Amino acid sequence: MPNLTRIRSTNKSSWENRHETFVQDISDLFDVMNGNTGSVLNDYNFTTKALQEFLRTAQNSNKTVRAVGGGWSWTKVAATNGWMINTKQLNMTLTNSSPKISNMYQGDFKKLMFAQCGNSVKELNDKLRKKKRSLKTSVASNGQTIVGAISTGTHGSAFDFGSTQNFIVGLHVIISPSNHRVDRKTILSGCFGFFYK
Repeated sequence: MPNLTRIRSTNKSSWENRHETFVQDISDLFDVMNGNTGSVLNDYNFTTKALQEFLRTAQNSNKTVRAVGGGWSWTKVAATNGWMINTKQLNMTLTNSSPKISNMYQGDFKKLMFAQCGNSVKELNDKLRKKKRSLKTSVASNGQTIVGAISTGTHGSAFDFGSTQNFIVGLHVIISPSNHRVDRKTILSGCFGFFYK
């Protein structure tokens, strides 16, 4: 079976955040891109497997791994001197049908969207606008990836509802080379996709 997900080394030994407030020495930066089989779900599943293999290789090489998206953070909170993996091109979205949604979910599944972590706030708003929808609340700048916004508690709230992370109903979290799951409680552990009300 061909490798439908592409993870490539850039051979970079340093990484600088978007606002140029720091430079981090790293062992390597990898770019990850989805394949294109014509099936978003198949591509997503292949990407999950490829990322698990990447984690296995890192583990066997004794390397730490940090995912990076928009690089919007002003601090080194997401940096490592090991391997960094650029997830910005993981920007697929899926609409949901009732068989995919747990019957524990009490809301309207038609209002949910599954989006990969690399979607920027702008990209997600553009996709939602075509469906005559929008994010309930947003961040101060639209260049951040949505997973960066939810995992760092980025601004955006109102009287009737909270910040961006408050209306995530589920996360697909890649935990290790052999384990991944959909979970609402592991929002700060990192993720490669999420459901959005």
